[in-house]
Amino acid sequence: MNFKRVILVFLLIPWLSRSFAQKEIDPVVDNIVEAIATATDREDLDLNELTQQLYFYYRHPLNLNTATASELELLYVLSDLQITDLKKHIARFGPLIDFAELQTIELFDKTTMVKLKPFVTVENTSFLGKLKLSKPENEFVLRVSQYLEPSKGFTSKIYNGSPARIFGRYSMYFSDKINFTLSVEKDPGEPFFGKNQKLGFDFYSASLSFRNIGRLKQLVIGDYSLQFGQGLAMWTGYSIGKSALVNAIAKNGNGPRPYRSIAENGYFRGLSASVSLSKHLSITPFFSYRYLDGNLIQKDSTDEVKVSSLQTTGYHRSSNELDDKQSLNELLVGGNLWISPLKRLNFSLTSYHLQFDKSLEQETALYNQFGFKGKEQTVYALAYQLNLVRFYFFGEQTKVSNGGMAFLNGVMMSLTPKATLTLVHRRFDKNFNSFYSQALSEASTNNNEKGFYAGLTVNFSTKLSLSAFSDFFEFPWLRYRVDAPSKGNEYFCMLTYSPSKKLSIEGRYSRQQKEIDLSNDASTITPVIDVVKNAYRVGLIYSLNEFIAIGNRADAVYFNNGINTTEKGLAFSLSIAAQNRSKKLSVDSRFTLFDTDSYNSRIYASERDILYSYSYAMYQDSGARFYINVKVSPLKKLSFWARYSIYSYRNKDELGSGNDLIQGNKKSEAKVQMRLTF
Repeated sequence: MNFKRVILVFLLIPWLSRSFAQKEIDPVVDNIVEAIATATDREDLDLNELTQQLYFYYRHPLNLNTATASELELLYVLSDLQITDLKKHIARFGPLIDFAELQTIELFDKTTMVKLKPFVTVENTSFLGKLKLSKPENEFVLRVSQYLEPSKGFTSKIYNGSPARIFGRYSMYFSDKINFTLSVEKDPGEPFFGKNQKLGFDFYSASLSFRNIGRLKQLVIGDYSLQFGQGLAMWTGYSIGKSALVNAIAKNGNGPRPYRSIAENGYFRGLSASVSLSKHLSITPFFSYRYLDGNLIQKDSTDEVKVSSLQTTGYHRSSNELDDKQSLNELLVGGNLWISPLKRLNFSLTSYHLQFDKSLEQETALYNQFGFKGKEQTVYALAYQLNLVRFYFFGEQTKVSNGGMAFLNGVMMSLTPKATLTLVHRRFDKNFNSFYSQALSEASTNNNEKGFYAGLTVNFSTKLSLSAFSDFFEFPWLRYRVDAPSKGNEYFCMLTYSPSKKLSIEGRYSRQQKEIDLSNDASTITPVIDVVKNAYRVGLIYSLNEFIAIGNRADAVYFNNGINTTEKGLAFSLSIAAQNRSKKLSVDSRFTLFDTDSYNSRIYASERDILYSYSYAMYQDSGARFYINVKVSPLKKLSFWARYSIYSYRNKDELGSGNDLIQGNKKSEAKVQMRLTF
């Protein structure tokens, strides 16, 4: 062992120890999840799964000496270049002696290390991990929530169940090697037992997983998600696209993972295993058979029942929704082969066959005539990763049997130890239809799109950082509400300044230009026009002391279609978070005033929620938004949470529409949760 290296690490430990002092679990995870939520501002992003994942690694830290690149990427702290630098350091000097040794790696700065510390450890032997197998950890979570104002679906007896949402989960861990999870949920309006739901809960999900046992990298029995390559052929679960997290653009497929979300779609049910045959070769077969919800139709005289579209809400409240429940069977069989012929080069080959028991025949319009039709599909994909000193190349090419092709290629460059540039080119054919594709794109689906993305991150110092990107995109064929080929662009810039440990200031600007139809009349073809949306945000967080922090934020949105007057949206927020000295009681709250001219100038904001949950608020029209979270921990292994939130609108006497229609100008929700570990 290098004696000078040991001395250097020994000298670094006391200098770093204050910054890396252990924190309470809730703030550590909440801060990261809130940063991701704020950076993405995507209402459809399932952050519940991400929250559970971060809590898992908080309780079972990754060993930096043995963790794979895919595992490290799941923390959303390190870029691919930093992960590569870490692996090169270990290969050259041997296993890390102490966490403080990261300070000697060129691309690791103090800010990165502070974020990374809670989720990793440094161990040179797996013996301790084996000892932990004899002591399982158990966790039980029960949550009940309800909107307090009844909607039309309940007052008119359209929904068959109560307005309460009930969620429960039991998890058992043997260190980080073995995990069993059982989750149950009933959505508002869904029956609980009775003739319409004899099994009680509407949704059940269970998985048994084994990881890092000999050559077995991962085995999941039950419900699981799959992630390969850059997400063109197969990527289920959360996927971060364009956002302030520029370094997260390059994906690193994680293979099979146990499914812990409560979303009733986007997962598989069956068996998947990832086995390392050697240092240069691994194989991942997978099998799934599950029921899907679909709109049943009978289109011809053959009496063949078909499906016009898939239902992904997971709601089974009314008679119509119950009729569509589990109306379609899906069979999935496939595999992935990972090959690394050279030390810095690897390929990933993915192929699978998908088959439904009923034909999917969506209603054809001019814009979607190239969409999927039929019962089956086969997908083939080749992905690659190449590391060359300060350059990281990545990409994927995918072909579907009854459609077109899709390409995505990119490079991440370390311009300096403090600056990283990422470039990505993509091209998706208009007839490329992969059901489980979640690659970088402007549209919500990966088809009919060409684009070029450039992202930049700069850490000027530990106090000042920059994240920025530009994206130019083109749609060669028609889209929904766009009756002609169209194009657009997007720019984003965010500056973060932390002059002290107590104060953090953030400013961001984004501009998006698109082409849409001049008229919403679907019966005629109309010309397209340019629309431009500019969004501004300034926010700060100030810690009065270690127990109290306050925050302010201002948002402004300006939407212009070049014809009507500019539509504006404004929102001003004040937040506060506090805890007592024993940290057994904590409270956080936010109050927001908003005023927007239309849906086009709406504003999204992430909100802190109770443990294992996350919320987004949408500010539209004129009114106020308030929420408060309270956590009480009377015992070390027992905690309770309560949350209350409310929208209050001006000049409105009803909210929502259809079965979700509420009389009055207020909409409020209450939540309570218990967590027991043993």
